[in-house]
Amino acid sequence: MILEPIVQGAGGMRFYCPQYLRRIRELCDAHDVLLIADEIATGFGRTGKLFACEHAAITPDILCVGKALTGGYMTLAATLTTQRVAHGISDKDPACSCMARRLWPTRWPVPSPTPVSNYC
Repeated sequence: MILEPIVQGAGGMRFYCPQYLRRIRELCDAHDVLLIADEIATGFGRTGKLFACEHAAITPDILCVGKALTGGYMTLAATLTTQRVAHGISDKDPACSCMARRLWPTRWPVPSPTPVSNYC
């Protein structure tokens, strides 16, 4: 299940209550379905909390962040996962992940310190 937490930005700004998000989390858990939160537009304080998922006190299996990650200085995105998902992708060894080779394909070092300087 892929959704934008609390605010659906596609097709207009449509807000929904945190209880809906909690219920979706419960249904995903009950049916062993991954919950993917697209926080590209809602993350980093845009809804009043650091991440919109915090309004419902839930943790998605996969969290997609971007846009404000660098404070608008340059383009950078990140995909974060729970340990369960990371182990599933990497066969229990994150260093051997099929995703690990794609994290910095250009090996350009400029984007990596930008979020650190913006949020630390």
